[in-house]
Amino acid sequence: MRSTHLVAAVFFLFSMVCTIFLHQSTAKDEENGSPIVTLFVAGQMSLEDIHNYYEQVSSSSPLHHAMIGEMNMRTGETIEDIHNAVTFGSGTRGVGSEWGEKAYNSGEEGGFALQLYRQYIGREPLPTGRAGGQPVLLPYYSVLTRENKERNTGAIPGLLGETLRKYGVERAVIGNQDTSAKVNRLASLITMDESGFTPYGRVGKEVLQVVPDFPGGWKTNYSYIGWQINEWKRSGIRMIVVDLGDLTRLAAYKNVMDPARYGALRKQTLDEIIHFVEKSAANLQEGETQLFLSSSLPVEALQNKKLMAPVLLWKDHRSENDRTENDTSENNTSENETSQGVLTSPTTRQPGIVANIDIAPTILGRLHIPCPPQMNGLPIQTDFSLNHQSFWKQAEMIDTVYANRSFILHSYIFIVLLVILVSSFALWLGALDSFFTAAKKIGRVLLPVMPAILLVPFLLLVWPLFPNEFSRPAYLLIELPVLALAGGFFLYKQRFARCFLWVGLLNWVSVLLDGFIGAHLMKRSYLGYDPVIGARYYGIGNEFMGVMLGSALVSMSIAAQEAARTRDVQSARGVNGTATGKVSGTKRRFLWTAALVYILITGYMAWQGGGSKAGGVIVMAVAFSYAMFRYAGISFTTAGKGLVFFLWILFIAGSLLVINDFVTAGQQSHIGRAISELVQGNWSEIGRIIQRKIRMNLHLLRVSPWSRVYAVSVLVTIWLLVRWLPDVRERPWENSYFMHGLGGILLGSLVAIFVNDSGITGAALAMMYAVIPLLYRVMSQRI
Repeated sequence: MRSTHLVAAVFFLFSMVCTIFLHQSTAKDEENGSPIVTLFVAGQMSLEDIHNYYEQVSSSSPLHHAMIGEMNMRTGETIEDIHNAVTFGSGTRGVGSEWGEKAYNSGEEGGFALQLYRQYIGREPLPTGRAGGQPVLLPYYSVLTRENKERNTGAIPGLLGETLRKYGVERAVIGNQDTSAKVNRLASLITMDESGFTPYGRVGKEVLQVVPDFPGGWKTNYSYIGWQINEWKRSGIRMIVVDLGDLTRLAAYKNVMDPARYGALRKQTLDEIIHFVEKSAANLQEGETQLFLSSSLPVEALQNKKLMAPVLLWKDHRSENDRTENDTSENNTSENETSQGVLTSPTTRQPGIVANIDIAPTILGRLHIPCPPQMNGLPIQTDFSLNHQSFWKQAEMIDTVYANRSFILHSYIFIVLLVILVSSFALWLGALDSFFTAAKKIGRVLLPVMPAILLVPFLLLVWPLFPNEFSRPAYLLIELPVLALAGGFFLYKQRFARCFLWVGLLNWVSVLLDGFIGAHLMKRSYLGYDPVIGARYYGIGNEFMGVMLGSALVSMSIAAQEAARTRDVQSARGVNGTATGKVSGTKRRFLWTAALVYILITGYMAWQGGGSKAGGVIVMAVAFSYAMFRYAGISFTTAGKGLVFFLWILFIAGSLLVINDFVTAGQQSHIGRAISELVQGNWSEIGRIIQRKIRMNLHLLRVSPWSRVYAVSVLVTIWLLVRWLPDVRERPWENSYFMHGLGGILLGSLVAIFVNDSGITGAALAMMYAVIPLLYRVMSQRI
């Protein structure tokens, strides 16, 4: 058996070497800075609002020449504006408090705010040297700090302003969202430093004008704000945040307004806001950058589950470092000045999509200031691989998938559980002579359904190839089952090995091919990760990781079983059907093939431009190593298994640490940045990560329907092995490899729960490829 031992050892070593790819960089350099950045923030504005306006104006409008993107709004709490404002100003998902809305000009209300600041902060505000505004104070800054510490978000309120202060960059804030009943001044959360202080600002009633016909009687004075912005720019202030609060003011009175009146007034207000921003964009001077984004979404968008916010960027020119790897347009041409592009960032690595944690790093990058390590976001880049029309179609697809994802997957989970439980019940009935006929009828119905269930992940992967309309539930709930059942019935006509060999190959080969060409299908699949959720934006998610794990092991194990049926292996068996110890050439060739397949999959998981999943590397390496050793006939003692697993985990962790030293901070994945924290000894951040992962996994184990799939799959698999294993062992040369594959799936799924966020999802999907083929095999033999 030395040759087979050598094959297993080679796979083990090669799969370890594959981990060196985990932190190879695909990102480009961060964007060049700009001397002035102006950020316009409007609450209660949706991406659909921008799209409607975009379609109404001519192609010469500044909006048509902006870099457009949609922004993930995930924070440390909900997607309310107060939490997003803290996130914008800290570069990390933070949480806010209603006390954060109460910012004031230092001289407002007869110096009342100044008095509060002295009382609560315990110091005098810093003096300012320029005219054109008073310092803006947030006396309740400590409340925000305490909230984020208690909730362990890692966000530092005021980190952006503090960083700008340290580098001598003056900053200013103007505008508010006040109503007659409430002070609401969130923009100062973006400009303030770590003492709640902004050097220059106009956030009181001076930025409003009396408009009797407008609800509340006050509206933004756009002329005054435009004049003040220009004055600040001329005086050398290089970072300005503008709060355009009229939509928020209007939304506060929606419930008491006539719906038609509200709709007309909202459209008028939205047009005024966008026109004001466009006018500013048309007058950008050399070196200026202008951002326009939404800090909250209207009720209609929330009800329709359209939770991505608009973000637009204008700049006076593009430099080489603004380009991403997908930007193929020529540089320094007039065409570049007017090309329609979209926004992206190394955080998402998806054209047209950025995250709210990217706003602060983008401002710093435009001002040539390094991003502090406490910020989790990365600077926004421009991407010309997607034009505006393609962007709007992509945004529609993202909204459709997010809105219907839960319904589609829950329906699938229900069917999976139903088939597993009914099949198990039929087997139990089949053991009773009086019910054997009924069990046989149930089995005839369920057997074609079993391979159909395992074809669904493949169909969900390729479904984005169809037009957007086919992603709606009305099509999916009809056409997806029809296609799956048609495929399942065709495979049911084949013998067991051929049936599940094709099931396995279709799944892992298609996922791997899609992954190597950019995971374009995976990113828009109902079974993929969702940019609206924002848990993962690139690489491979837990869902398809589980599919690859289960399908690869079951297909390769059945391939080994088929190899055992060849003439070489048959001649190597003794007269009584037991192995003589002679290794056939067929078996040796299979072992090398399996090793190459498993190395390829593990390498994809490790590759930064592919799977980019450290947990996936560990899961695949452990499961595949176990399977390879068992294929080769190597058995382990219990202590030996534990030692191999422990040494393997140590090697993976050590490799990630070493590789991380060769990757710059802006190019690392989220796993790489976590390892950076470990190397730098930032134990508080490491503790936050561990705590967050444990809390998430415990929560999902309790509430996720995938946990029920996993529990039922494991229990039924154990029951089948205990109750029916003697029957399966009747022909060991046909079944031993199949059983080794099941063992690898069981081990890999267990590891997945512990080393991945939401690992229960991947574990459940992997276990489906163990329990359903086993059920099918036993049922087809017994009833």
